[in-house]
Order: sequence, then structure tokens, then C-alpha cells
Amino acid sequence: MRRSLISAATCLLMIAATLAFGQGSSNKVEWKSLAPGMDVTAFKAAHVSPPYDGAKITVLRVDPALWDLEFAGSAQSANAETYTAREWCAKNNFVAAINAGMFRADGESHVGYTKHKDQIYSRTITGYRSLAAFGPAEEKRPRFHIFDLEKPQVEIPPIGTGHILAVQNLRMVQRPRINKWRQDNKRWSQAALGEDKEGRILLIFARSPLSV
Repeated sequence: MRRSLISAATCLLMIAATLAFGQGSSNKVEWKSLAPGMDVTAFKAAHVSPPYDGAKITVLRVDPALWDLEFAGSAQSANAETYTAREWCAKNNFVAAINAGMFRADGESHVGYTKHKDQIYSRTITGYRSLAAFGPAEEKRPRFHIFDLEKPQVEIPPIGTGHILAVQNLRMVQRPRINKWRQDNKRWSQAALGEDKEGRILLIFARSPLSV
């Protein structure tokens, strides 16, 4: 069966997190199947002001055994800096798209280490504690995984060498469900990349401004 494409990254950027939803939540999780290996759900945030879209947190869950991840960035496309996520999808025939991570003030450069195929876009290794990777060189490795860089013998260069894409990012939640973010009164719209306990990809988005 030919796999369809889903973008794990659009413009070199995304907040990487390892998240699991359901138990301990006041919202009952009801997943809607969009296609084999692709489901969507929405949660209502408990605290949000103002609620632009009903305070929804939307989660797209993707099985990497059935869907391929692809990477596209401004370095690969002319005038790409102005593309919306919808335009990235239309241009590349992606089913879904999300930023690859945090970016610098120039709006293009990724803050942490970023490697795609044979091209290293950023060699800078920051204090960010997550590394998302896909496209392993060996079949026995998971097709997608978010690595915890605090674990022993987990190092960025070897992971990057062994995968098509490796991108370093902020970690909001550490396995198993440990919040690593301090409470702050600042609020933003949120986009996050996650992985559930079955190794499925989670694309997470909240338009309403939330405390991280």
C-alpha cells in the first residue's frame, strides 16, 4: 500500500513534547477516525481568556507505520517565508503540517540542532531537552520517536546520523507525564509535537492563548 504524506515540519520549527492524553483528564476522549491510522479529537481547556475558538485543544493522532513524515523548509522553496500551513500542504501534497520547532528572530533559523538527510541546517546544540527524529536507517528502530536528551547515552549526533530528520526542541512534558514547565502568567497560542505510549505522533494545536 502506498503511504500518504504528513508533514512533521513546515518551516524548520516546532515545540517537541512527549504527551499522553486521557487518564486523569476531565474530558472524555472521543477519537474520530479520518483515515486508517489517522484520528482527531478536541479537548476544552480548563482556563483560557479570551476563548477565541471555544478554548479547544485539537490533537491529530497519526500512526507512523501507515503515514510517512516529510520535512519542508524555507531553504527548499522560494518565497516560502510567507506560506501558511494550508499553503505548505497544498504545495507539497501534505495531509497535515506543523512547525518543526522554535525559531530565531530572523524567522527562518531553528534555535536548536536541525539535520535533514545530508544537510545540517543548524549545528547549534542548546539546552533544550527533546530531540524528535524520524526515518531511521535501520528497520528495527521506531519510524518516529521523541528522545529525552537527559537519558544516559542519548546524544544528538548519533541520532542525527541514524535518521532522515533530527530536530532539537523545548520539552514541556517528560516521560511519564512529568510537567517540566514552570507556571507563568504569559499566554500564547500553542503548537506542539508529541508522542503517545504506543509511539503514535500527536500534532497538537490550541488557537486560544494558554499558559504553557
